[in-house]
Amino acid sequence: MVDQPLSLAFIVVIIITIIIIIIIIIIIIIITIIIIIIIIIIIIIIICLLIIIIIIIIIIIIIIIIIIIIIIIIIVIIIIIIIIIIIIIIIIIIIIIIILSCSCRQYRVYSFGTTYTSAGEKEEEEEEEEEEEEEEEEEEEEKKKKKKEEEEEEEEEEEEEEKKKKKKEEEEEEDKDEEDKDEEDEDEEEKEEELDYAQRQKQRKIEFTLAHEISKNEEEKLKIRRIKWKVKKVNGDVKYRCCTGSGPIGESCIFRERKNIHQT
Repeated sequence: MVDQPLSLAFIVVIIITIIIIIIIIIIIIIITIIIIIIIIIIIIIIICLLIIIIIIIIIIIIIIIIIIIIIIIIIVIIIIIIIIIIIIIIIIIIIIIIILSCSCRQYRVYSFGTTYTSAGEKEEEEEEEEEEEEEEEEEEEEKKKKKKEEEEEEEEEEEEEEKKKKKKEEEEEEDKDEEDKDEEDEDEEEKEEELDYAQRQKQRKIEFTLAHEISKNEEEKLKIRRIKWKVKKVNGDVKYRCCTGSGPIGESCIFRERKNIHQT
């Protein structure tokens, strides 16, 4: 009797411990799941924040690059403007130097109709004047030669033009002669054609009159022949022999349209 309660108590304790262990395990699992979900959410939030930060950094970098490019362009423009200004200044200085040097060389002091240079170069100027006079004389001679050559060329051109005019006049005269000959030939041909036409008309009139007389004679002969050679009636019509008298009854050879004129 004492062993039975002990065994029952032991079993109850074991069952309770198992239940407690199961409950603890379930609680641990739930807690781990919650922790995992929280960790995932935190990771997602961190990733989103990182993405936002990266986007912001990229935008900042782009803005910085644009600003740098604008600054570089402005600097280049300023440098180009400075270079242009320097070049202009250098050109102006060079022009001023050239003008001053020319003015210094050509500076003269006029007194008593004579000229003196700043370096006393009177002899050189005289030589230069002599050279200029010689050059002018040479130019005048060349101009004269050119004028002579031009006059010769003009004379040659005039001679050629006269020759051409003569040739043209000769050709025109030849053309006129040929045209006159052609006109004479045409007139002769027209006269011959008129004579031929008149002769043809005369021949036609003669032939027409002869044919008319022949046709009258033949009609009279046919009248006689048809009266003589009337033979019989065919289907109620009177038939005649042909005009020559050699064809069969009812036929006609030349005067077919006149067949029914002389029926009786």
